[in-house]
Amino acid sequence: MRDNISIEIHYKRLNDTSWNKIILPPDIYFDLDEDEKAEVDSVPDYSNPLNYIDRETNDIINIKILINDFKNNAWRTISYTYWNDQKSFIAERIDYINKTTKTEIIISADIQQDPRITDIVRAIRKDGMLFPIYHGVIKDNPDGSQQEIQHKIH
Repeated sequence: MRDNISIEIHYKRLNDTSWNKIILPPDIYFDLDEDEKAEVDSVPDYSNPLNYIDRETNDIINIKILINDFKNNAWRTISYTYWNDQKSFIAERIDYINKTTKTEIIISADIQQDPRITDIVRAIRKDGMLFPIYHGVIKDNPDGSQQEIQHKIH
């Protein structure tokens, strides 16, 4: 446990009843500079958690990432549920840092292929209620660039 950080990735396949578990050291999970110490909210090396699994991933429907900092009594959990051949997902991130709990939910759903168009909603939990903080549509262009259209929240 380098820096008193533990990282576990649990994943479940479509027809499985049990979870699989991977334990990763912080320097593999996080994108750290040479002398940087890992923290619960350090930047992951991959934005897509499927990239941490070194087996076939096409039938994975759930992933839960558990990051614990035992020294600072902080933790983060990130849970994913996939559908639509993993082109769509809902993710929930819960952080407990500095004795404060914060929750963010992201829903990303492909609504069209060729060109690919993805609808994304981000929300936070405040006073027991969910509040959207972002709603946008991303279109993949033929040249590899992307076009974003943001929807008004309030």
